[in-house]
Amino acid sequence: MTEKLNDVISRVVVDTFEKLAFMFAFPEEGKGTEPSGDLVRAGVSFLGPFSGQVVICISSVVLPELGANMLGMDDEAGVTLENQHDALKEAINVICGNLLPAIAGEEPVFNMDMPRILSLNDIPSGDHLARVRLEFDDGHCEVMVHLDGQIPEEITNQIAL
Repeated sequence: MTEKLNDVISRVVVDTFEKLAFMFAFPEEGKGTEPSGDLVRAGVSFLGPFSGQVVICISSVVLPELGANMLGMDDEAGVTLENQHDALKEAINVICGNLLPAIAGEEPVFNMDMPRILSLNDIPSGDHLARVRLEFDDGHCEVMVHLDGQIPEEITNQIAL
């Protein structure tokens, strides 16, 4: 099931970055590498038939382009740190909003909290349900789904690919 979920997450994240910010991400080639460098983390919690949090860790070098593209600005130099964080929070919000129906189908209802910038201590400890690493031209990101419990079996049987 984890591989199936990773495929769904990868598809949602790649599609979100392409449509929302005109940025292209690709599955990371070297398996087992941990994100490195200066990272910024954001997450959004959700409640519904299952609950948890979707977290993104992204290279800080990617954020000026993300912010500029989402704001329709030509010059990345004009994008403030606040703009960059807002763009990242919106991106993780859209990723979570598209990911939950991709996992659970269109019928279940989920309530999502406001996305927020996270410190390393804010990321849930323990195992994650799924993790996807993607590369950009000048950086990378990792998206993780943490659950407070288990996905009900009737939902895991219908995960779409």
